[in-house]
Amino acid sequence: MNSAALRSAALSAGLTALLAAPFAAFAQAAAAPAPDSATGSATGKSGPVAVLQTAGGVMRAPLFNEELAFLPVARVEELTIPLAELNEALTDSHQAHKAGAPAGGRDFSSVLDRLIGIRLLALEAQAMGMDELPAFKQDAEVFSRMALRTVVQEQLAAGAAPDAAEVDRLYKEAVREWVVDSILFEKLDEAMTFTTAVRTGQSFEGLGKAAVAAKKASGLNIASPISRGSEVLPQVREAVQKLTEGQIEHVKVAEGFAVLRLAGLRYPDSAEALATALRSSLATQRERKKKAGYAALVKAQVKLDQKLLSKLDWEKNVKRFDKALQDKRVLASVNGDPEPITVAQVAAEVKKAFFHSVESAIKEKRGVNEKIVSSFEEMLGKKLLLAEAQRRKVGETPVYQRLVSDHRNEELGQLFLQKVVLPEVKLTEEAGKKYYSEHIADFSFPAFYALQTIGFKTGKTAQAAFDKAKAGTDFKWLQLNSDGLLLPAERAFEPGAGLIGARTMPAPLAALLEGSKVSDLRLYKYGDGQHYLLQVKQAVPATKKEYEAARAEIAKALMPEALKVAIDGWVSKLRAAHKVEVYLTKIEI
Repeated sequence: MNSAALRSAALSAGLTALLAAPFAAFAQAAAAPAPDSATGSATGKSGPVAVLQTAGGVMRAPLFNEELAFLPVARVEELTIPLAELNEALTDSHQAHKAGAPAGGRDFSSVLDRLIGIRLLALEAQAMGMDELPAFKQDAEVFSRMALRTVVQEQLAAGAAPDAAEVDRLYKEAVREWVVDSILFEKLDEAMTFTTAVRTGQSFEGLGKAAVAAKKASGLNIASPISRGSEVLPQVREAVQKLTEGQIEHVKVAEGFAVLRLAGLRYPDSAEALATALRSSLATQRERKKKAGYAALVKAQVKLDQKLLSKLDWEKNVKRFDKALQDKRVLASVNGDPEPITVAQVAAEVKKAFFHSVESAIKEKRGVNEKIVSSFEEMLGKKLLLAEAQRRKVGETPVYQRLVSDHRNEELGQLFLQKVVLPEVKLTEEAGKKYYSEHIADFSFPAFYALQTIGFKTGKTAQAAFDKAKAGTDFKWLQLNSDGLLLPAERAFEPGAGLIGARTMPAPLAALLEGSKVSDLRLYKYGDGQHYLLQVKQAVPATKKEYEAARAEIAKALMPEALKVAIDGWVSKLRAAHKVEVYLTKIEI
């Protein structure tokens, strides 16, 4: 199937299988349109399948079926783990197939165990009364309002679908290849003569072969594709992208003048580029639908004093702003919300935005008036979406309830970790010292050396030079006047002019230089027979961070594993004390 047909089929068949990211954001997935049966993703004809053992027998549930999003795959007391959450967690974990996993299956046990563990910790935290803490209640209330608004926004975007023309444009932009004929001339006049001849209708390839044979040109390429990822000179890429089909131009390059002709464009098939284009277009269309839906809500549910809002000007002087803080005039009221938005409320929000000093911002005319509109729109949006959530009874929907439940479990689990598990974790000096000894290189800095060298063809001539240097002969004199010197092109060892770390140099050389000081001499055999006289020009000795100084770093390194052991211990203990049911037996790919 060609790329155009492939794109058309994807658009007509539905997008779930191609997008391959359902439930990545649950509210969005729940609000999205049901996939077309042609994809098989909603019917179980293709894609991963969860196999569950239920009271009624074995059940096979397509992993990407939105209608089965709330199907429990496990239960911890009264808390369920739905299929959608497992799918999200599997997607996030990027888990590969493990040894021992069923053929064609996907390992899910560690991911599911983690989700069970979160609920067990949450239950224990609740039993300890942590859900009654004021900070927890405040966080839950803030999240609840945010979740209500989020679900309404996603409902506004429901039914959005990629735009075929936009997908086609994005796809072509991503995969487009410029098919180019090219040849390189050293001289401008020869490049121009060639260009003129081709423009009159003569063969690019025939003239090019003749020019290469006459040694007037080189690098003849016919119908060579250049994609966005091709490594070509910037000026060549820029010139090619400006050409129309059949057009020919020359471009200055370092080696001379490249003559380029656009033979045509092509669009190779790419499932990855198509999926990206579909996602991008869907995101754009969803955003447009959200904005249109929100605008409709404003028109239907908001009484707005646009004239008063447009007259607000608080940058003239501080006194005017101070008066605004007491101004009870109504800017907007939302159906279903008993409290209108007043000038004073907006002024208070603007003051929060300039928490350092709104007075200074007013005197300097630093964006105070711009903040009026953004503050008002934010306040209006929150009120309007919450009122709409109430009208739509969003709080009764499974989507909202799951968002709130997941957040509650996550926060309670985190509280339990912070207040119970973490204080129990003790790192011993024995473990710290063991880690220190096993990772001593991590707490050590190697020696660094700067060297000057003389290369010799034989060990005998190198030794003779070494003896002379030890006796006081100048090293630079030896570089110029010794017998058996290697020519620069023959040298296989070049340490460079700067400092070299002992860990980056060959191990025999590092051992040879260990403990050396400035002006020390060494003989070094490199490879199969080259010999070098070395003189240390600079030496920075190795240093080591002592255990006491490294204790904080060691504790940071040991803590994750120690915390994991502690969490696993608690989860194991709680799992024995609570009723845990796992219905999922395997996932078939």
